Amino acid sequence: DRGEQERLLTEAMDHLSHIVADEKRLEASLSGPQKPIVNINVNELDASRIYSEDQIRSLSIRFRLRFLCSDLFRSTIPAEALFEMRRMQEQLHVPLSGFKILAPAKLFRLHDCNEDPLLFLTLPDGTYYLVHKWGNDLAWYRELVFLPFRNIHTMIFTVFSVALSIGLLFPESWFVGVPESAHTAMRGFLTMYSFIAISGLTILFAFAFSKNLNSGSWDSRFFN
Repeated sequence: DRGEQERLLTEAMDHLSHIVADEKRLEASLSGPQKPIVNINVNELDASRIYSEDQIRSLSIRFRLRFLCSDLFRSTIPAEALFEMRRMQEQLHVPLSGFKILAPAKLFRLHDCNEDPLLFLTLPDGTYYLVHKWGNDLAWYRELVFLPFRNIHTMIFTVFSVALSIGLLFPESWFVGVPESAHTAMRGFLTMYSFIAISGLTILFAFAFSKNLNSGSWDSRFFN
């Protein structure tokens, strides 16, 4: 009858209002200071989505990302992530807190010391639970592009590889007046010269644009 239909409609509207209110509270909590929750049963979570700090550090370095508290995040949290947060909160029966986000530096409000993210929940044992992932920041090409910036060893290896390629691929027809027996020595000289030149340009670029290696900036609040 009409009364029953109105009752069901009212219940549905109340339920939707409750969902919207919950998601707004979760969204607001992401933008404020948070403390990690301590009363949570880790065994109720999907073990495949739990990451140690070392694993997250490795991801950050490989893909040149930052792992920072959610209150520094300045982009929009998608509805799917809020839905997943609300679902977890209902499953665990505790208010969720202690969120951190893995994302490119440009998506954070960074401070001066003079591309799509992954949302994590800090667990009591010091590990992190992947709540939701959106975007394409772990694409294979991002790892390849930022390979030189992982640490000092990958930077030196990349510079040397480029210098060696220049030395080996330099056309012999350009060795005007150089005896053929000296071509190998000439290529060695070109490789060494290129290595010094590229190293100098790399250092100049790093100082000019305040760029740090991934291994030193993955959890830094500063852009320089």
